[in-house]
Amino acid sequence: MACTCRSTLNALRQPTRRIAQTPFALLSARPLSSSATVLNAKPASSSPGAAAAAASSCPPGTVLKGLNYLKDGQDPVALEDSEYPAWVFALPTSKATAVKGDKGDPAAELRKQRVDLKKKTKAGIKASNDLKG
Repeated sequence: MACTCRSTLNALRQPTRRIAQTPFALLSARPLSSSATVLNAKPASSSPGAAAAAASSCPPGTVLKGLNYLKDGQDPVALEDSEYPAWVFALPTSKATAVKGDKGDPAAELRKQRVDLKKKTKAGIKASNDLKG
């Protein structure tokens, strides 16, 4: 018992090691938000050609059926084109234009190979089961 008390006292007498603290400036070197998009943003052009390209597919006041996702909500009504932000008309209209980088994506290629292998394996198992039964 005396040995335990001595070792405890010795441990308490020793100075504690200070953990090297990293300055806060080094930890927060990466900003939380980037203002690069604001600095490089181009002003919206008010040319008539851009307005003609940004024409919506339905006239203002049209009830857009099937777009409501709230339980007790009503279907939204289309507004004037000028009431929508400019980025709405820059959205891709088809899936082909939205997914341009799939050809070079190695993860997508691996997923496709895995699905194909799974289909071949499943077909092989079915064929062997047909031979057994």
